[in-house]
Order: sequence, then C-alpha cells, then structure tokens
Amino acid sequence: MGSTGADAGGGGARGSRPGPGRTARRIALAVVVLIVLVAVAVAAVRVLHPPVIGEEYAGAGPGTLGIDGSGDTTPTVGWVEPGRSFFVTTYGSSSCPHAPTGIDQRGTAVEVEMRRQGGPACTADFGPTSYALDLPRRSDPDAVLDVTIRLVDGATTVVRLGR
Repeated sequence: MGSTGADAGGGGARGSRPGPGRTARRIALAVVVLIVLVAVAVAAVRVLHPPVIGEEYAGAGPGTLGIDGSGDTTPTVGWVEPGRSFFVTTYGSSSCPHAPTGIDQRGTAVEVEMRRQGGPACTADFGPTSYALDLPRRSDPDAVLDVTIRLVDGATTVVRLGR
C-alpha cells in the first residue's frame, strides 16, 4: 500500500507536528515580519520626532528680556564662521526649547525648520536657546542671506544674515 501524508512526513494528519522545513520557514517569516515592523516604527518616529541637527551654541542672539516680560524675543541669526556656519537663537521654555531639525538652501535663501523638544511637561521659564548650523553649501563670506525660521506651530520669521 502507498504511504499517507502523515507517514511520509508531509504533516497530513491533524494534530501532527510540522516538519523541520516548515518550522524553519515559519521562523524566517516571523523574523522578516518583525524586521519590517521595526523599520516602520523607526521611520514613524523619525517623521514625528526628527533628529536635531547642528550643535548647541553658547552664544545668544541680540534679543532682550525685561524682568516684566517685555523685550524683543524674535528669533535671531548670526555668523559663527562667515560663509560656512551660523547660529539660530529662539526663545521659550528651557526644558522644551525649539531645536533645528531641517535646513535647506537655495541660492541666498536658507530655510531652517525648528521643532519643540522635550515635554510633555515644560518649565514656565523663558530664555534663549541657540544652535550652530553649517550651511548646506558654502557661500561668499560677504554674502547676505535671508534665513527663514519655521517653527512647527506655524510661526515664521525671516531674518537677514550678513551686512
């Protein structure tokens, strides 16, 4: 008589254990699914919370803060190394500062995207935070650049960098 699927190791009988080849395929499939899920999760985190670019900078822009809350707290920019790098200063909570997450340069126009870091609870203080950024492309050290600072909340400031 011919052999049944269960006798031949085909796994034909209900309740029988799968053969070693089927188990290996299931494990391989589970590993592939896990890798895809991790890749999707990492991509989602980078979209929702992109990494900070640039370096924290000890200098601050020319903004002023009065003890009564008055003053000029408009985001500012200035050269760190003319033609190569500049700083951006924004004002806000010291525990949830705005930080640069993107930069684009087209000719003499530079756009910097800033996102709030930290949270969900932020201190109610108000102070400057500065970051030094490299220009995507070097420019003439005497060039005048228009830097657009975009905060994720929709606020936009255009500041002239240079003479």
